[in-house]
Amino acid sequence: MLKNFTLVLMAFVLVSCVSQPLGFDSRQLRFDQQLQGKVSEKFIPNASWENFDNVSCISFSADGRQMAFAMLDKDKLTNVYVSHYVDGSWLPPKALDGRPKGKHWGFPTYSLEGGYDIYLTEAAPIRQKVLLYKQGNWEAKDLSEPIGNKIRWGVTHSKDHVAFFGSTVKDKNDDLFFAKRNEDGYGQAIHLPYPINSEANETRPFISADRDYLIFESNRGGRKPDLYVTFAMNKENGKAWSDPIALGPEINTEHLEDGPWVSPDGKILFFRRFIESQGDEGKSEVSHIYWVDMSVVYDLDPRKK
Repeated sequence: MLKNFTLVLMAFVLVSCVSQPLGFDSRQLRFDQQLQGKVSEKFIPNASWENFDNVSCISFSADGRQMAFAMLDKDKLTNVYVSHYVDGSWLPPKALDGRPKGKHWGFPTYSLEGGYDIYLTEAAPIRQKVLLYKQGNWEAKDLSEPIGNKIRWGVTHSKDHVAFFGSTVKDKNDDLFFAKRNEDGYGQAIHLPYPINSEANETRPFISADRDYLIFESNRGGRKPDLYVTFAMNKENGKAWSDPIALGPEINTEHLEDGPWVSPDGKILFFRRFIESQGDEGKSEVSHIYWVDMSVVYDLDPRKK
């Protein structure tokens, strides 16, 4: 279980149809790069950042002033690192303090409600749990109780306090759930319907701020994990979604793609591509963050047809 979790860690919208951005301008994410239309490119925030080629699970705060991502440390364990945007540039990232010895911290996500709270998943040999880093104080947010299963692949929140997350079903497949946050924590976890969940594994969701669409990872069809999108057809009950649509060849390849995150202004999709190769010196594994214009997703919206 831990081996699989470690592999996943190594291997990681909002325009006219959705909410207005929260003081965010995606131009501050462009660094010295320029997106080439609908062609996904490797995301390099700063070439001097050591080991950024082994990054997964990137996320940005609602105002675009903080960036969090998971990266291997010197002990070959995954930790969450944070960089701050100050005076027009991104500062060198620093690891969050407090990770217990021998455990992994990964899948960081900022809440789209605003602020700098970071949700992340802590992996141990027996189980995983969700933690919340709130203004420098750690508070456990274990979502296992409302489901009866352990959280596995992170949590993402909409602006109206609904959490979407992955969990194991009967110790077999990973499926997607959502739960409304309340004063006591979270309400009952609801299993997303077929065909969003399938006989395959569905994990690592990203929910837009107004729950207008959901991007997630699935290995359906016998493929390596790819990214899919489903659009809300009836947002009143949260159940009527379009059939999942595989993102196009600009994103999904013969490699593993996962870890979706959309910039708060809805213009850029970030995701992780995990590449395995066999050479003269043996097997190599590299994990990169890629980015692409979100029009590749919006063009798939069946509500526009």
